[in-house]
Amino acid sequence: MIYPPLDTGFFKPESAPGGDYYFIVSAFVPYKRLDIVIEAFNDLDRRLLVAGRGPLEKKYKNLRKSEKISFLGGVDDAALRKLYAGARAVIFPALEDFGIVPLEAQACGTPVIAFGSGGALESVKTGIFFNAQTPEAVKKAVLEFELKTFERREIPGKVAAFDKSHFKNQLAARVRQVMSPEFQRGA
Repeated sequence: MIYPPLDTGFFKPESAPGGDYYFIVSAFVPYKRLDIVIEAFNDLDRRLLVAGRGPLEKKYKNLRKSEKISFLGGVDDAALRKLYAGARAVIFPALEDFGIVPLEAQACGTPVIAFGSGGALESVKTGIFFNAQTPEAVKKAVLEFELKTFERREIPGKVAAFDKSHFKNQLAARVRQVMSPEFQRGA
């Protein structure tokens, strides 16, 4: 499989990693499951920063009961990199074929709390998984995450194989394979 490219030249650790907040970035659409994260953080005494926009923005803002949940709107790439790097963890509740968010977060040195299905099983190298898309599962995962320690300086190296240079090399190798006489003959 050839994975989408990660720009590790841009998404990299900042000088002050690991702040006092959890972070989620997503389009505000149903399958991304921001609702379960907002509902979980309504009950947790933790800061949650939410970046993104979309058709469910009003609904998600209405779900917010805790003053510790903040909506940031759309953010540019430079702000996104700082938010990734400054987060205690990035939360990824969606079932995706792949999903670039966990890779960008880890390239910035931040662990991920992800729904343990789909592409996250391949892209999350540092963090923990939850096994149901429910607020209770998210809360349990956050509390479990807080009992663990992660060496943030080592996290970017664990996703280096997803870098765009690897993507180019893998794509070129696949093209050479498909264009080879053996492949053309069906050997």
